[in-house]
Amino acid sequence: VLIHDGARPFIDKELCITIMDHVKPNLGVIPVVPISDALKKIEIVEGEERVSSTSREHLYTTQTPQCFPRLQLLEALDTDKDLLFKDEAEAWIALGKKIVTIPGARRNMKITYQEDFILAHQIASNNREYRVGNGFDIHPLVPSRPLILGGVEIESPLGLDGHSDADVLAHAVMDALLGAAGLPDIGKLFPASDPQYKNISSLDLLSRVASLLKEGRWDILWVDVTLQAQLPRLGSFTKQMEENLGERLFAFEMESEKINIKVKSGERIGAVGRAECMKCTAVATLSRWRR
Repeated sequence: VLIHDGARPFIDKELCITIMDHVKPNLGVIPVVPISDALKKIEIVEGEERVSSTSREHLYTTQTPQCFPRLQLLEALDTDKDLLFKDEAEAWIALGKKIVTIPGARRNMKITYQEDFILAHQIASNNREYRVGNGFDIHPLVPSRPLILGGVEIESPLGLDGHSDADVLAHAVMDALLGAAGLPDIGKLFPASDPQYKNISSLDLLSRVASLLKEGRWDILWVDVTLQAQLPRLGSFTKQMEENLGERLFAFEMESEKINIKVKSGERIGAVGRAECMKCTAVATLSRWRR
């Protein structure tokens, strides 16, 4: 049986396999690491601190997992009624059983003190992969259509034309997220040829995209959006747009601060400047633990 200390989160499969390859009847196996720091012995003698050097030769720190024949380990632990042994290896040795050591791994550190979390965070960061995706969408402006951007319906004589609610901003965000995750774009996932998506809320589609990201174990780190529109003025709506997207992407967590929306005028140049259409670009950053 393998016994592991949950305070050591960086155990790897290779170490476990090596340990199990060495275990035999009546034989325990433990990983050890030689002590590299200089050692000092500190004693209080007649009220004063006395410091002396201690050799680190033949001294090792013990790690986990440790491996033992199960029934014999239970016998060894049963002798320790007062739970004085610091680990299973001590109980095993006290019973007179033989133990062998194998080289441990320095990254298999034990988190004991508050400052250990700083180093643990640095190690954990190296176990994550990061992806960046780009999204773009464009829709024409036409009369007699609602103008919906980021889930906000805005009063306007012109609205965006499309099979769904034509929320150009939400569409660009979805494609950026899907691109970063290596998934098909919204045209393939939610095709205009499918009647079930006729006039559907793009925020509902965004929720489906969020579910796909969750299935892929992706965390959303950042979404940056630039909306290009001549009319109407949209700056006062960006906060509500960010909150709408945040509610769908982060479920019950209000993390709209991870979404940044900017609006740029077309400066009366091109199709955007003539209020013939709106364009939107988005960039998304995702991260997940490596398998």
